[in-house]
Parts: sequence; structure tokens; C-alpha cells
Amino acid sequence: MFAADLANPCQTVDVDCDAVVAARLLAISPEPYLVLVDSAGEPCGLVQAQEVLRHLLPESLTVHAGLISLSGPFAQVQRDRALGGRSLGDLLPGPRQPLTVAPDSDVSQVFIRLTRTDSPAAVVLDRTGGRPQVCGIVTAQRLLRVLLEERGHRHDELQDSVSAVLTASRLLVAVSARSLAEVEETLTLLQFRLMVVLGVNESATAPHLADLLGAEERVVRRLMGTLNSSGLLQPSVQRRDDAETAVVLSPRGQDLVHNVTRRRMEAITRILESMPDVQRAALVPALRSFAKAAGEPSVELLAATLQV
Repeated sequence: MFAADLANPCQTVDVDCDAVVAARLLAISPEPYLVLVDSAGEPCGLVQAQEVLRHLLPESLTVHAGLISLSGPFAQVQRDRALGGRSLGDLLPGPRQPLTVAPDSDVSQVFIRLTRTDSPAAVVLDRTGGRPQVCGIVTAQRLLRVLLEERGHRHDELQDSVSAVLTASRLLVAVSARSLAEVEETLTLLQFRLMVVLGVNESATAPHLADLLGAEERVVRRLMGTLNSSGLLQPSVQRRDDAETAVVLSPRGQDLVHNVTRRRMEAITRILESMPDVQRAALVPALRSFAKAAGEPSVELLAATLQV
């Protein structure tokens, strides 16, 4: 087993990354780290969720736990004051050079190097191309699991598939969150998901959307109310026999879905370009079958529906 097999996906950011974007990425990241890279693509630090979290409330309050409120207007003001308009470089005391290992490093090499440093993780770095490529990170926890797992039994094929898809989905969620934050940072992934579903269904009522999303109707109505007040939804002009009001995406909502989808495609394109041609070709039919089995509309269908 090699470092590339051990590595878990991890988002890379530069030192000028907006602190709010970094916080959102850390909130949904499968690992509590972001890899900080310099202008040449070289890892120059690991950003831990704890380092961002400690900036959210003033130190004067943290010594009095009973005074801390993590919700409400006061907490929102403090979060905006702590992160608004700041970059990661403003928050970090000074990043330390992280441990890096090559993708073909043996697991024993990773073990030795990781245990001889105080770094909580090793960055798997591919230097074979013109620009260094971060393949992921190997945490001490991940390495411990590998060393302690039982040998001699065959892994179930379905479980292996589930693990692979779950790992890929974590990366895609990170890509989605960053694309959404770049366009509309106040919008949540669930709100955007509702907009995408609505975009390919022309018009729908709250009960219909709840069925399509597999969510409770009261949750969907709350989401619709927020999106409507933001000018992203509007009443449908189509006549309906029932008394339930149907909604559609507003022109602004259509533009937002289009822009976020375009940014996602650009980010995913960069990832796919780094894959060997044979592996990329095999990936396409598998992903199409997976999306079809889940009833997920294709990007082409979404684009045609939104007339972009």
C-alpha cells in the first residue's frame, strides 16, 4: 500500500483565500484541515478548523463560558466582525511547512516520517508534472486504522464501491460549497439543491418539492420562504387545479444556478484533466449510471431547461 492509496481528499487554498470561504470549506470538509499552498503550488501549511474557530468570539468572552451564545444576532455580528473582509493570512499566526510525501511512498515510510514530526498529517504531493499537485492528506488517525485493521479477509465489492463513492462525494461537496460561496455566500447547499430540482421541473408546489428532495414539507416551505424573500423564486403563471401555489425560479435564480453550475464544471474539469485518459474514459459511463440510478438530472438537461 502506498501514500496515494492512503490519502483522503483535502481542499487546497492560498494564503489570500477569504476567511469566510475557508470557514465554509472547513465546515463540510471530510478532514479538519485545509492545505495552504503558495503561488507556485507548494504546500506551505495546514489550516486547522480550530485555528479558524478560535477567531469567532472575542477572548474576553471565552473565559466566561456562561456568557457565550453561539446563535442569535450578537453571535452573527461577532462572526461578521471576526471573519468579514479578512483572509487566511490575517488569521494564521504563521504557517509551518507541512510534512510532504510522494504518492509512491510506502506505508512504512509514511509511518516513520509522520511519527518523527509533530505534524498531524502528511500532504501527499505529486511533483511529476510541471506544477506540484496535492493528491490528499494522510492523517495519523488514517494511518492508525490501516495498521490496526484485520488482514486475511477479502473486502466486499459493494462496500469498496460505497467507500470510493463516499470519498469522491466528499470532494464534490467541497467543490460545490466553494463554487456556491463564490457566487452567493449566504445560500446553503440545501437551498441551492432545491433551486436545481425546481429548475428541471418547470414549476412545483411545496409538497411536490418535498417528495423530490426526500425532505419534510415544513423544511421545504421554510427554504422556499427564504429563497422567495431573496428574489430567487417567483409564483408560476401556469394554472393549477389545486389551491397550492406553484413556484418557479426567477430570472435571478436561473442566473445563479447557471453561474454556480459553470464554476463547478470548471473546478471539476481541472481535476479530470489531471487523470490519465484511460481512467477518465472509464469514469464517465460509471458516473452516468450512478446518477441515473439516483434519478439525478444531467447537467445537459439542467442547461437546456434553464435555456443557457
